[in-house]
Amino acid sequence: MKKKLDFKEYGEQFRYTLFKMPAAGRFIQEHRLWEGFWKYGWVSRFLIVVALLVGLKFLSAAINWVQSFSTGDPGQVVQSMGMMFTE
Repeated sequence: MKKKLDFKEYGEQFRYTLFKMPAAGRFIQEHRLWEGFWKYGWVSRFLIVVALLVGLKFLSAAINWVQSFSTGDPGQVVQSMGMMFTE
């Protein structure tokens, strides 16, 4: 059964991470990462969005694989590793 993406939860985790790692927040503010994004053309923005979606899909597949990984039988370990590359 596929789970629906919970963007609210992702936002909360991002804020939590920024509070726990203040250096990341200072880096983002100091280097003003959001300003340069609008200087690129529409093709670059489109490719960035596509890259983010592909990255999230890969991350989702990797997390699902780790959650279903079973080490009870050596044959299952190899089978589980093979299943990671089929998604």
